[in-house]
Amino acid sequence: MKELTIKEALLRASYVLKDHKIENPYFESQMLLKHVLQCRLIDLSIRDGEKLSEVEQEAFEKMVSKRAKHYPFAYITGKREFMGLEFNVTEDVLIPRPDTEILVEWALSKLELSEGVSKIADVGTGSGAIAITIAKLCENVRVYATEIWGKSIQVASKNAKNLGVSEKTTIYQGDLLQPVIDENLKMDMVLSNLPYISDEDYLNLDKTVKEYEPKRALIGGKTGLELYQNLLPQAFKVLKDNGWIALEIGYDQGETSERLLQESGFKRTKILYDLGGNPRVIVGQKVV
Repeated sequence: MKELTIKEALLRASYVLKDHKIENPYFESQMLLKHVLQCRLIDLSIRDGEKLSEVEQEAFEKMVSKRAKHYPFAYITGKREFMGLEFNVTEDVLIPRPDTEILVEWALSKLELSEGVSKIADVGTGSGAIAITIAKLCENVRVYATEIWGKSIQVASKNAKNLGVSEKTTIYQGDLLQPVIDENLKMDMVLSNLPYISDEDYLNLDKTVKEYEPKRALIGGKTGLELYQNLLPQAFKVLKDNGWIALEIGYDQGETSERLLQESGFKRTKILYDLGGNPRVIVGQKVV
């Protein structure tokens, strides 16, 4: 194997990624090599004449080969940033997305107005992005996350530990809110980003998502909202009077999801929109 300098390795990698229609190929090459060398981005420029070791070069080329197949960047590095926090991710969890920040930001804005310690449930926590971010950024909260898949719980537990919120976060294994019901807990807020993609829409997803991210974390049933329909009566039961619910939804599910909330007894429903002007979160309040 010919020894390559950092500059040579980056150029070679960027040509490979460009040939496979990866956007921003040079930047992605930099980010991958940065991960291999565990250095800052600027260090790649400062050290561009430095030769890579055989181990470093092999690791880098392996990552580039994966990315050329459109394997998700976050799964290659095992990391994903969400609201300024670094989360571990594996193929067992959905990769956190900026759209979910809308839900978290809304929740944080409500919690700022609360007095005392608020109890928050995050249903289907996956990597723990919602639950752990709220536990990290809001002082007076106690977060209860539920997740049906054991391997996902391992990822979420690791993230809670790494971000220093294990003492504020309880992660239950179980279906929807059943673990919270079993513990006879009452919540101030229920949050969830359950699978909401319909069977039909799943067929049209981007190749990167459909081929590599867990199918069970994407499909919500024939209409996409079946899991939420099961969740809503549970949420109404566990919420305290005047408690809130917020659910991430699909771009075409605003009116339908709002009707479902209203039919389940929730008041003051409201649709929150993403930067593209599409419905992204539906909220409601248990007014008794």
